[in-house]
Amino acid sequence: MNPETKPHSSKLIPAQKGKLILGRFRIPYRIYGAAGPFILCINGAQQTMASWYSAVQRFSGVFRILLYDAPGQSRGSIVSGKAAVSVDEQVSTLRALTRALIGAREPLYLVGASWGAVIAAIYAARFSDDVSLLMLASFGLRPSAKMLQVIEAARGLFAVKKTHEGAELIIRTFGERLTDENKIKMIRQFQSLTREQLDSIYEHLKVIASSGSLNRYVDLRRVRARTVILNGAEDRLLDKEDLHLAARLIPHAELRIIPDAGHFLHLEREDILDIYAEYLTPGSGRAGLTASS
Repeated sequence: MNPETKPHSSKLIPAQKGKLILGRFRIPYRIYGAAGPFILCINGAQQTMASWYSAVQRFSGVFRILLYDAPGQSRGSIVSGKAAVSVDEQVSTLRALTRALIGAREPLYLVGASWGAVIAAIYAARFSDDVSLLMLASFGLRPSAKMLQVIEAARGLFAVKKTHEGAELIIRTFGERLTDENKIKMIRQFQSLTREQLDSIYEHLKVIASSGSLNRYVDLRRVRARTVILNGAEDRLLDKEDLHLAARLIPHAELRIIPDAGHFLHLEREDILDIYAEYLTPGSGRAGLTASS
């Protein structure tokens, strides 16, 4: 473990925080760390920026880490217009956020988890000059049939105000490896969802599913950043063959399957941050990434 990237404080104090009006959305953000390249972390569906706090503790000594809540998620509020937030709106909001808070010539390390990895991949393909390193955690080219079934079942429970049961269904299906603390946090997050937010998640997944794969929605061959795809070996939501195809489609990509890990990676095992460090820490020797199994 690089001593410079050990947790440096149990209390997280942002160097900068605020809210930005970006189009029809009000986006809260936090920046941790005073110097170094920017790591921009994108939450999974309906997760909050708190899902990255262990990474902030680990890396903010050598990086500036930008966290935010996406439009329609947690504290990312919709100022006007419809409740549904399209994929394109999520990507364009991310672009506006980076332009407002990160210098155009500064290196950007883009890290996305689950649905956040989908948004990160689309961003890196559309704005390829912006991203120096792309880390896609729990990433797939298409939502699995299992994922769609679970979200559909959860929607049914939410419709009859059984939000706790809906959250437990999701945890039971693909979050059983979460720590007890993170299970409680996830239940609380899903209990706070509105029906419109859950519908929005489902509609996003259907867009990708109906296109056949993410690669038909956006040309992943345009990604220029060094890329690593990190997936848990026990992740039951993602198709393993799909992962290898993604690694072949994205230039300069490596696929790494992590043993004894499920869909939520560092929220299940904090030592997985050691693997993140291999790719994020300057001089780690991972500059020449190639597709592998």
